[in-house]
Amino acid sequence: MNNCSMLAYLGPKLHHKVEDLATDALLYLLRTYPDISASFFDLLKNIGCRLPLPLHFDTQLSLKNKAIPDLLGKTENDELALLVEVKFGAPFTPNQPLAYLEQLTVNPGGAVIILAPASRFEYLWPETKEICVERGLSLSNLESDPPRWETTLLDDDVVIGFLSWGFLLDNLTSISDDLALQELYQLSGLVKRLEEELFQPFQVEELITTSDRSRERFIAIVEELAINLAKTDIFTTEGYSVGRGAGFYKRYGTFMSRNNWCVEYNEHNASKHGYSFVWLSGPLDKELIERVNKLESDESMIAIRDENSFLIPLMIPLDSERPSILRNLLDQIERIATTIGSSTF
Repeated sequence: MNNCSMLAYLGPKLHHKVEDLATDALLYLLRTYPDISASFFDLLKNIGCRLPLPLHFDTQLSLKNKAIPDLLGKTENDELALLVEVKFGAPFTPNQPLAYLEQLTVNPGGAVIILAPASRFEYLWPETKEICVERGLSLSNLESDPPRWETTLLDDDVVIGFLSWGFLLDNLTSISDDLALQELYQLSGLVKRLEEELFQPFQVEELITTSDRSRERFIAIVEELAINLAKTDIFTTEGYSVGRGAGFYKRYGTFMSRNNWCVEYNEHNASKHGYSFVWLSGPLDKELIERVNKLESDESMIAIRDENSFLIPLMIPLDSERPSILRNLLDQIERIATTIGSSTF
């Protein structure tokens, strides 16, 4: 199928949350075209899901435990048999996906499916299985074709699985209804656009050389890091401006009661000192100089005194999704904050 469509073009302009638009479009197709819903059920059966048919679909309904799956499939007796969580770039929330398992009311059988781009299989699926094991659930692997799909049989004949958008849409296009195919074409274009806009893990080359693309990616990480830091009690950006220029981007703030610190993207620091393009930096003061040795004695951290500035490179983990990168950077900064302590001036 061609990957361009009117829905892909207009969707981001008309819908404030485009991921929900993809879910709503899938719901519309399943409700409107019997051939599409039949192909959907055949696909689920082929990957190991045991569902009582027929099912009717709904979306974004709050369950008894406050969980809100993106897509729900209910039996004629209103039993919950299928819950689908749609993911593009977002991580799991604390309730996902196990809170959904608790709400399946059909017996036996039922399924919870994570519907996401194939590129997220290596992150979301291991995390899903790890969460299941931590909760004491026994796993029995069914057949799989990663990264397109994989399913696991849990207790009570419940299936939890990963299904890629590409594999789903490829299977749905086997129908003969021309109008339905045109509608699928629209959804396929939207999904393709969302997949192209996904955050991609940093590669080694980006950590040692600069390009317009890598510069934009680092700056986006610094911006989001500053926003997350401002939610803690160690860094505040209130009252500070943004510094931007050739080769640098700085989010200024107060760090541990010390004014005029910043988290920054800085090509000059990387060229002069190496280590990283992302830094935590601030002015040296008499009290801080006395504490620098504490930081330098921690082999997991590097502290650089550069004229009147104190520079600490923040290491970007490779092969990690955005949420993991941000958590890692926050952990680094919190460790630094604990080591140097607050200013007493």
